[in-house]
Amino acid sequence: MVITPGVLLGGAGVAFGFTPTGFAQTAAMSAGAGALGIAAGVQADARLFLRSIPPQVAMSPGEKFDMGVLRMLDAMKAVSSMDLVPILFPDSIEQASVWTEPLNAAEAAHLATGIKNLPGLDKLDSGALHAFVVLKTSKGHILLTERLHNGETVLGDAYQPLLHHYASGQVLPDIKGGSPIALRLINAKDSGAQLYAVKEITDGPWAAALPRFAAAQSSSGYDLLTANCQHYADSVLEFASGKGLTYLPNADLMALSSMLMPPMPTVPYVAPGLLSTIAYEAVQTPLASALNLGVVFFPRI
Repeated sequence: MVITPGVLLGGAGVAFGFTPTGFAQTAAMSAGAGALGIAAGVQADARLFLRSIPPQVAMSPGEKFDMGVLRMLDAMKAVSSMDLVPILFPDSIEQASVWTEPLNAAEAAHLATGIKNLPGLDKLDSGALHAFVVLKTSKGHILLTERLHNGETVLGDAYQPLLHHYASGQVLPDIKGGSPIALRLINAKDSGAQLYAVKEITDGPWAAALPRFAAAQSSSGYDLLTANCQHYADSVLEFASGKGLTYLPNADLMALSSMLMPPMPTVPYVAPGLLSTIAYEAVQTPLASALNLGVVFFPRI
């Protein structure tokens, strides 16, 4: 009964788009949730536990202090449950953009022949392009995903210090340190990356499904003709918006081969359920989630 007012107030905020952001709005909504939590706690005690609570006039100073702490905890539980609603509410993809950056002749030769560091080619433009996808979510996250030339797919958040790698359909150990996706975006800008396609998305898929999607696609490995970085970008765009690219950036270079060797189909994946999605959202803000959940489940006795 105590957490119900907070859940309702937080749910209404999410539904009508006024989740607490600024100080004044946060203070007003917290005060409202706290007051409703105290009122619910008083009613719950009166209706369910009346015999175990002494009359106010018969309370000792220590019992009055305990009752004050109890009411404060009722308020905190309601406020914490209100805070948890936007934290655990499923994040969704609102925009997907495909970016391309040029490959020099040495990089293109490595993809075609497997030979690294061919002398004299690193200064020449091959005309080929590498593609990656930037995704923006309803909670303001900026995600980047791409298929690397070793067959791995990567996924990261520009505001978090983790880079997730997937290979052969499996999750590899996370790479920590700094902000690898933010650095990747800076390097892409310096290398001349250009926007190739962008789609605004309504009712997009949950962001919690993206790691499973990336892991599944990594099972295709890397194949220059049938499973390269652009094929992956096309699959991500279709996953996010329901429709892939009309024309791949390197389609002219691969026109003949694509007729003889069509790209590999998108690998099926299992979408996360509600509980898995809630767990994913909690991991995005672990400290706030842990503190609020700790207050909500703190024993009331």
